[in-house]
Amino acid sequence: MFRFSLHKLILIGFISFFVFSCGLKYVPIQTPIDRDKERKQVIIESLAADFTAQNLKYKSYGFGDSKVLKPTSFFTLDSLFEKKYKLEQQNIIDKKLEERIQMQKNICYSDTGSIYYVENHVFGIEKDSVFEAFNAEIYVNQQNKINTLKILESANVSKKLINFYAEYKFRKSFISPGYDADESEKAFYDFYDFQLQTLVGKEQEEFLNFMLSMMKVANKIGSLDKSDLIKEYVRLYVQGNSKNLLNEKFEKIEEVSDDKNNLSYYYILYEYSSRNSKNGLLLNKVEVFLDPYLKLIEVKK
Repeated sequence: MFRFSLHKLILIGFISFFVFSCGLKYVPIQTPIDRDKERKQVIIESLAADFTAQNLKYKSYGFGDSKVLKPTSFFTLDSLFEKKYKLEQQNIIDKKLEERIQMQKNICYSDTGSIYYVENHVFGIEKDSVFEAFNAEIYVNQQNKINTLKILESANVSKKLINFYAEYKFRKSFISPGYDADESEKAFYDFYDFQLQTLVGKEQEEFLNFMLSMMKVANKIGSLDKSDLIKEYVRLYVQGNSKNLLNEKFEKIEEVSDDKNNLSYYYILYEYSSRNSKNGLLLNKVEVFLDPYLKLIEVKK
């Protein structure tokens, strides 16, 4: 049981009376995480206001990793502090290093260069059935004022796929959202990116939306296994044209190569039963041809 002497209680009471009577209150120190959240919220509110003024509907789809741009003098100070930290770990105090740090601090104080936070931001402007998706870099000063907005790229993206566009731009996991991409997802990004960069204009935009649709399929089945992706993609294609499919069977899933042994296309023979107008079962066979990216080439029924 705790005991306080009378004079301690009087002292505590006096301090409490002094703090409250003077109108003082505790203001918590803002953490780097708090400042990061505040900066991004300022960006969202500022862009929303700007686009609303133009009668455009803005929506944020996330931020990538933040970067800090500092004048050279600040980087020098950072390296000196890093040296100091390493020495302190060994219980070493370097007085000359302390003097250099103080000198460098003075240089930084007199440096007229500005510090900017660079935020990679993905956002969309709603237009009918699509979003015009933007991947941008936004430069914000220490007072949380936007200095520059640099559009890195933009594309018309289906509303159903816009979230996957953000994952793609940030190289995040689309199978387990909220986490970094694993090795199989990184390989997926590299594989599709290579083809994407060879295209321009409308072809590039169409392929981008196709890639995002494959990410959506992988997310649905929780896998990037090629066989699983092919099966789900064929099911989605067929079920988009037929109802009440029964007794499905993938008779063949084959890789077909050219003369140089490079993958040319995938051949899939798919069987399923569907109900006819008399409620009987009708056996269907579908031949599907997909390119190496699993993009539909041809369907034969």
